[in-house]
Amino acid sequence: MTGAPLETELKLDVDAQEGSAVHASLVASFGRPKAQHHLVSTYFDTTEDHLWHAGITLRVRRDRKRHIQTIKVEGGKAAGLFSRPEWEHDIAGETPDLDLPTADLLTKLADAPITADTLQPVFSTDITRTLWLVDTDGATIEIADDEGAVTDDRRTAAIHELEFELKKGSCAALFTVAAKIGATVPLRIGVRSKADRGHALRTPDAGEALEAEPIALDKDLTTAAGFQAIAGACIRHYRLNEVMLLEAADSETLHQSRVALRRLRAALTLFKPILSDPESIALSDRLRTAAALFSDARNIDVLIDRIADPKLLAKLTKGRKAIYADLSRAIRSDSFRALTLDLVRWISVGSWLSEMDAAEKRGQPITAFAGHVLDRYQRRLNRRGKNLGRLDDETRHKVRIVGKNLGYAADFLGTLFAGKKARRRRRHFIQAITALQTELGSLNDETTGAKLLNHFTPLAVPSRADTALAASSKEQSIKKAADAYELVTDLKRFWR
Repeated sequence: MTGAPLETELKLDVDAQEGSAVHASLVASFGRPKAQHHLVSTYFDTTEDHLWHAGITLRVRRDRKRHIQTIKVEGGKAAGLFSRPEWEHDIAGETPDLDLPTADLLTKLADAPITADTLQPVFSTDITRTLWLVDTDGATIEIADDEGAVTDDRRTAAIHELEFELKKGSCAALFTVAAKIGATVPLRIGVRSKADRGHALRTPDAGEALEAEPIALDKDLTTAAGFQAIAGACIRHYRLNEVMLLEAADSETLHQSRVALRRLRAALTLFKPILSDPESIALSDRLRTAAALFSDARNIDVLIDRIADPKLLAKLTKGRKAIYADLSRAIRSDSFRALTLDLVRWISVGSWLSEMDAAEKRGQPITAFAGHVLDRYQRRLNRRGKNLGRLDDETRHKVRIVGKNLGYAADFLGTLFAGKKARRRRRHFIQAITALQTELGSLNDETTGAKLLNHFTPLAVPSRADTALAASSKEQSIKKAADAYELVTDLKRFWR
């Protein structure tokens, strides 16, 4: 949105029990705060949430005797670093002033009539904001320690977050200051605006595991900007589920957390041509180590679902409890929190953005890159998946990895091909590649499950009947996988 005032800020979530420690750390690092405000904000929308669905936030904030109307336009769902157009005006009362010039944007962007009659209050926030102004590395940063709650007509949720808003200078300074605080108290990357939190309260399935949100890329993006959007969406997916996983670990929340990390690792693989610098490689290694912790827990969940014997089930359940405890300790560790912050910093301002060898590839249109990467992984699948029914387990697993990356590429990049024919072909392609992955995944679960079962019951000998049943099941899955592979290779490509 050319010419619009731009707000750039980094959000970090504060653990509920760490409030006083965060304040003490801020005072120790930056001295006494410059100000403190009591802010009560009311958010407005239509009964059909036209503004929210269009990525628009409209609020009126009361700060002492002032009433400030703010319009924000989301530039995509963010992870940590938020950068979005923002318009603020003092107004006379507690309801939106639609006579302001910027208010015309509401109807235009929402593609629906936004009037005093169609707007209503949907939720509110009550925040105590403590402010510091910090000058460092040629940048000026305002730090806001926000503590309070968001409330709709049914529920209330606590809020405690730090916002580092860039007033002047480079975005890199935001991460430098945030890391200084994060070194002394546990902070986690924030992925939800206050508006996000308010709308989450109004969702019937609030508190349940969340699947990945759709990624819609603009055709005008460069390859570098496309990667940033995709990687940021993956981290957001992870953090939304990690919040619930830390509160109460369950198999579906763990599964979605693992999927989010797997999608992020796939994005790093797909965009490898622009991510060959040492920092990118080191972070990829750290991410792989972290993701392995989730795989152990997911594998035992899958195995338990397939076990009927009470004694064996009790032994596996005990093992599951220990694996989940290890995972919980790992997620809460300083190194894991640092990994997510390092990832967001790297995506936003990392050294990969200045590598001269990849400058041309980073700057090329995302559409050109998308077609190239989809072609590359389609060729790999065609080559490696031949005679799928006669491949051994290890080779078939390699086919699964290639197919998985091709599926993620179609998911990440598919909306760039928006014609009616392309959409229809993409839908059929996604169905076919999903069917292939389902069968190959089932075969992989069989192999992984057998190894895990042997770990817990090394002396157990399966009966002849069970062995025959397992062999029959495996044979059926291989046949289904081979059929799905043939369909994937025969379909017309949606990206051509």
